[in-house]
Amino acid sequence: MHQINRQRVFWLALLVILAVATAFISAQNQLNQVSAKREAYVTRSLLSPKLVWNLKALGDRIEKPGRERLTLTGTLTRAKESQPKEVIAVFEFPDRLLLTIQDSIQTRVITFDGEQATAVGAPLDSAERDLIATLVYGTAEHFFTTQINGQATRFLGSRFRIDDGSSAEYENPYYDVYKVADQVSTSVDRRAQRKLYYFNSETLLLERVRYDVGRSRVRCSSPRTRSCSC
Repeated sequence: MHQINRQRVFWLALLVILAVATAFISAQNQLNQVSAKREAYVTRSLLSPKLVWNLKALGDRIEKPGRERLTLTGTLTRAKESQPKEVIAVFEFPDRLLLTIQDSIQTRVITFDGEQATAVGAPLDSAERDLIATLVYGTAEHFFTTQINGQATRFLGSRFRIDDGSSAEYENPYYDVYKVADQVSTSVDRRAQRKLYYFNSETLLLERVRYDVGRSRVRCSSPRTRSCSC
């Protein structure tokens, strides 16, 4: 009888130990997940003092959880296409995108998970991959991601003009320009890409991004505008 009781006590104690261990592992996993998520957000102390003001102008959406998602609607215009297309872009920080393109009666749905882009139906073509790279990697959110990831950055200077400097009546914005050695990926392959980010010297918001693709110079507006041309 005593032996049976001792066995019951032993198995009860073992179950308690297993339950505690399971709870501990579960809690540890949750903490690890929270830590991983926190590392994805932008920390002001990791930025240069000048960039802190640009981050403030953007708002606190990428500094803490709760407002990672941003939905934009507008039109997409390409040089060789006669009609613009209606688009809905759902961004989720960091570097995730759900893009819906309406072309007449056809709807194209493209997703990007931060590493690879995929589409419903036909495979992505090169123009669509370039579009994803523009929309994801040409944003202020991605710029600040490069900063917390420690990617090489050089501040080129403040109050640059976008003309040749000859006009005495310059009326366009002035820009603070940063050069970043970025890493771009829309498929299994990653490639290095040097970019120039133009922040408006007055509003402190990102307005232009310039980079090279092959031998062609490409300029893409930030998707904060109502349309984007590439």
